[in-house]
Amino acid sequence: MSEPFDVPRLSRSLQWSEEACFHLKNRGHNREAVFTDDDDRRAFLNLVAQYRDRFAFRLFHYCLMTNHFHLLVKLRDPREVSTIMAGLLRAYVHHCHRRHGFVGHRWQGRFKSPAVQCRDYLLSCGRYIELNPVEAGLVNQPWDYQ
Repeated sequence: MSEPFDVPRLSRSLQWSEEACFHLKNRGHNREAVFTDDDDRRAFLNLVAQYRDRFAFRLFHYCLMTNHFHLLVKLRDPREVSTIMAGLLRAYVHHCHRRHGFVGHRWQGRFKSPAVQCRDYLLSCGRYIELNPVEAGLVNQPWDYQ
């Protein structure tokens, strides 16, 4: 379900806590594909690994769909979420520009980063992320490769 346009997002600073995890996600501009093949997916995951090492965050779940991605992370310092995402998304756009001769926007607006506070929702969010390709009919099980 989409969020209504007239409801402002909750400030990230109001979501920060020692226990908070974040469900980071973004979609391709105009819902277009952002991951065209396995090389694009590997490039993005390599960037995620680089940023994970640099900023020491824990990655619990991830899913790369054709036109969007999901990451469930716990940050060492929640104030770094914007820095991490800006760098990651910008680095992937540079990859697309170099590899595909792509110019212009790659991502549809601002990334989303709802906080995941309680253990029950952490598990539910992880299941949602893992089952995303199953629900889309891309695979039969979360870990199937086609």
